[in-house]
Amino acid sequence: MLEWYYPDQQKKLNHSDLFSKKPRASGSIMFIISLASTANFIGDDVKSSGFVYGVYSLSDKILNGVVVFVIQYIHPER
Repeated sequence: MLEWYYPDQQKKLNHSDLFSKKPRASGSIMFIISLASTANFIGDDVKSSGFVYGVYSLSDKILNGVVVFVIQYIHPER
């Protein structure tokens, strides 16, 4: 296990502390990119924007559910 010691701090920092914030940051970036691409897809036609956001949200939830099932099927719990 990788560990770092800082002389001015009493806390030791290991590799799990360093990489634990990456999934949260990447999830936020993907969410912002998704919203930006949806807004770019809608463009100036704001009459149907609520429908488009709803369809994107529904398809995102369905696709995430399918991916979870596929991962669980490929790597079953032992």
